[in-house]
Amino acid sequence: MADSHEIKSAWRDLGRTLAQLRIAAGHTQHVFAGLVQYGRSSVANTETGRQQPDRAFWVRCDMVLQTGGVLVKEYDRIVASARQQRRASALRGAARSTPAPLRAEAAHGDDDGANHQSGDALIVLSAAGTGPARTVALDLADPSSGPADEARTGPQSLPRQGQLPALRELGPVNPALVPHWMGMLRILAASHDAFGPRRIHDVVRGELAIIHHHGARAEGQTRRELQRVEARWAEFASWTADNLGDGHDASYWLRRALSLARDADDDQMVAYVLMRQAQRATERRDVPEALNLAQASARGTSLVARDRALCAVRLAQANALAGEAGACWAALRHAQQLVAVAVDRDEPDAIGQHCGPAYVIAHEGQCHLLLGKSDRAATILEEVLQGWPGAYRQDEGMTRTWLATAYALLGRIDEAAEQADTVLALAAETGSTRLTKALRRVDTELAAHTTQPSVQRFRARYALAAQINGRIGA
Repeated sequence: MADSHEIKSAWRDLGRTLAQLRIAAGHTQHVFAGLVQYGRSSVANTETGRQQPDRAFWVRCDMVLQTGGVLVKEYDRIVASARQQRRASALRGAARSTPAPLRAEAAHGDDDGANHQSGDALIVLSAAGTGPARTVALDLADPSSGPADEARTGPQSLPRQGQLPALRELGPVNPALVPHWMGMLRILAASHDAFGPRRIHDVVRGELAIIHHHGARAEGQTRRELQRVEARWAEFASWTADNLGDGHDASYWLRRALSLARDADDDQMVAYVLMRQAQRATERRDVPEALNLAQASARGTSLVARDRALCAVRLAQANALAGEAGACWAALRHAQQLVAVAVDRDEPDAIGQHCGPAYVIAHEGQCHLLLGKSDRAATILEEVLQGWPGAYRQDEGMTRTWLATAYALLGRIDEAAEQADTVLALAAETGSTRLTKALRRVDTELAAHTTQPSVQRFRARYALAAQINGRIGA
């Protein structure tokens, strides 16, 4: 088994290999960083072993350098060795601190080979609210290897029965876990809005497993509150999966969120999940489904103003897709009125805290675009981007995508390419496959203008980004 010194040495060796391959290909660090869509400092630190980027980085490197997957193979080997080392260390810690009967069951759970097909990560959880801390080893699906399809995503996203041995022996669940996890979710959501889904999605899936098993042994009101917590985390897992381009995973977590919300009688979350499903139907351009889901979400009686505004925005989008301009503008006016009230009241209970005036105005621009009014769309989108809230970079990327589309349709080719380049940079920086996919129409519209240098630059970068996303499994 590799020790920590050997793991560090392996990272340095992999970095040196990357440097040698980059130099042999004739790329400076600055040029290579642009090709793999990472910062130059990230490339430099990786080549010296000071930084260990995720698997997507090495996929990009192999593609740009045409190495046939050599770098990814070595990355996978190092990660597997490090995981094995952590598992052994965690088991030693668990053995020292766990009572004998529980220790035996924990060891048995680790011997269950059925989950090893996707790799295992061992988490050591100190149970909260049980008096003296007692440690349990949790054998969870490896976060570094995301689900390949919906069949894997469901059952393997939460540990199977037997993987959390004898948890009921740990005593009653501390109700303070509810506000703890709600607060943690707000922090992760803010991080996602600012920096994207890279690395966050796997953290969320791992935490969901812990929340689920605390909820399973909770009773009464605490159990119901933990179901509400799990529903919110599941919806967030769906959102991060969407931004990573994993539609199967996104669908699974939304369905789970809806089921949990209904079990907990959480009408607010039920309506919110229906709104999110309407959003996904709109992006698929499934008009009947988008309309039905948006209307169902708007019927929610427990929503605060911001969340009701989100439902109204979804209804506006669905009507715009259907060509129903009157119904679209009526829904948008309703959304604007609701947001104005929400701003005044500063609603702490809103799930959709991102739904502010800029968000609604941006979607007004998108609705003009869907209804064929590109000039009006461009004007609205230009204005709203001038004062865009810096914390919401993912939504800024989508807004710029709509503006780039409007420019392309209006024949403002250089401006379209410039906006699209900005979106690509945001997508690369945050790891958002969703943003890259949203540029497909821009790429199609600009295909007739390949003699223009700005278009050539954008389309070359977009082709590389789309290829990388396809390899990653988006």
